[in-house]
Amino acid sequence: MKTKLVFLLICCLTALLAVTSLASAAPSAKIDVCHSEGNGAYHLINISERALAAHLAHGDGQPGDPVPGMEGKVFAEDCSVVDAAPDNIYDSIPAVYPGSFPSLGYEATSTDEFGDHILFAGSSRNLHSVELSLTNWSCENDFDNVGGVWVPNRDGNAGEACATNPGSTFSHPVTLNIYEVDNSGVDPAVGNLIVSVTESFDIPFRPSWDSVNCTASGQTPATNIPFGGKWYDPVLGACVNGYAFNITFDFTALNVVLPEEAIIGVVYNTANHGPAPLGTAGPYSSLNVSVTADAPSVGTNVEADTVFWDTSFGPFYCDSGAGGTDIFRRDAGCWDTYTPVVRFDAN
Repeated sequence: MKTKLVFLLICCLTALLAVTSLASAAPSAKIDVCHSEGNGAYHLINISERALAAHLAHGDGQPGDPVPGMEGKVFAEDCSVVDAAPDNIYDSIPAVYPGSFPSLGYEATSTDEFGDHILFAGSSRNLHSVELSLTNWSCENDFDNVGGVWVPNRDGNAGEACATNPGSTFSHPVTLNIYEVDNSGVDPAVGNLIVSVTESFDIPFRPSWDSVNCTASGQTPATNIPFGGKWYDPVLGACVNGYAFNITFDFTALNVVLPEEAIIGVVYNTANHGPAPLGTAGPYSSLNVSVTADAPSVGTNVEADTVFWDTSFGPFYCDSGAGGTDIFRRDAGCWDTYTPVVRFDAN
């Protein structure tokens, strides 16, 4: 009996040693590493995970990780060095984007510049991009472009219908100004200009009159003068005039560092307004800046009933122009919670 027990014990130990030996001999998992070439470049290698700590200690990394010593850069899947995804630091663009917003028309309100005072969230301040919503009320058949000159075509006052080929656009430059906030007085004021960027964008025309869904009074060409009839927006479930879309300003090459708060201003020319009025009618005179009454989902609209505005028509200001006209200034007390629809991303 004793011999049998010894024999069984020896068998068990032998089996245990065999399993342990097999486990220790099993290969470790392989992982991808971005291996430094010593000159700022990296290449992809595949190593045992046991060696990862040593590679990381020598300045290597893994795809998706920050690049050592290079702020705002990460490794791509192939170990190329790319910009890190920016952080959203201000956002008043709604998650469900409607076909049309309430909007401020520059030609209709004698506007040269319009914006607001905003406070950024988080700590990222290296400006990456700004996405801005505009709303266009112009139909493609409002004008013909003859040799680069816009010539009136549709007679809206006669009840002629709005007609647009889907996807048609016109090009127009838009400027975004970002200012410091001057807090030296009783009220915030426009401070020094931080940066000004002008880019030309493809502006989509609004859709044609919807003769199926928009047939009530005030929606048809004959009753929606001079706009040519409304189009149906399924998001709002309503017939509307304007068409909302976003444009994006790229700041990645400008090295702009934002303060904690800023005043933004949007500028573009129309027939009779803007810094350099164009002097002739065109679809740009129906281009508006989108606004929303909703609070931003990220960041803060500093004064909810206040915007910053430059209009040459004094009665449009909340104070009827007492604080000056045709200057970009604080306009307080009659805006409810309306603010431009805009998003700031930064690294």
